[in-house]
Amino acid sequence: MNKTNFTLERIGENDFDLIEFIYKCQINESEKEKSTVWPVISNTMKFDQENFKKFIPNLQKALKSRVYYVLIEEQNNNLLGFLQLSEYNSRNQSAEIGFYFPKENRRKGLGKILIKLFLDTVFNGKYFWKINKIYGETCEINEGSIKLFESFDFHLDGVMRQHYWFGEKKINQLIFSILKEEHNK
Repeated sequence: MNKTNFTLERIGENDFDLIEFIYKCQINESEKEKSTVWPVISNTMKFDQENFKKFIPNLQKALKSRVYYVLIEEQNNNLLGFLQLSEYNSRNQSAEIGFYFPKENRRKGLGKILIKLFLDTVFNGKYFWKINKIYGETCEINEGSIKLFESFDFHLDGVMRQHYWFGEKKINQLIFSILKEEHNK
C-alpha cells in the first residue's frame, strides 16, 4: 500500500454504504470486550438486512452528537476502518476519539494514516467544531492503540485503575491526549 492514496470521508445520515460498513464492523468483531469497558454481546452475527434496517436510525441519531469518518483507499474505493469523534465539549474545545479496523486491516500502518489525516483535518483545517484537544482511552494491554497514540506524541494524562474487567482479571485504562499546539509544532 506504499503508493496508494487515502481519504477520510465523513459519514452523513444518508451514506448507507458507509453506515453498512460500520454495522458490519460491529457485528463481526469477536473481541469487542478488549476495546470497551461497556458490556457487550460476545457472539458475532451474520449480516441481516432486517437488523441493518434497525441499526440505521440508531446511527443516524448518534450522528447528531458524534462524527464518524471512514478511511478509504482511493484506488479501489476499499473501506478500511473508521474513527469516531464524540463527547465534544464546546467550553473546553475537546473531544474524544475512538478508532476501529477490521482484523484483516490491522498491523498494516493504516492507523497512522487514519490518525494523521484526522488530526490534520481537525487541527489545521477549518473544522465545524473548535477543537483544542483530542483525547482517547484504551486498556493497558492494547499495545496497538498505545503505540499509535505514542507515535503522534499523545501525552499519557492518567490511569483509571482496574477499569476493564475480563472475568476475574482487572486491567487499567489509559487516557491519552494531544493539544492543537503540540500537533502543529
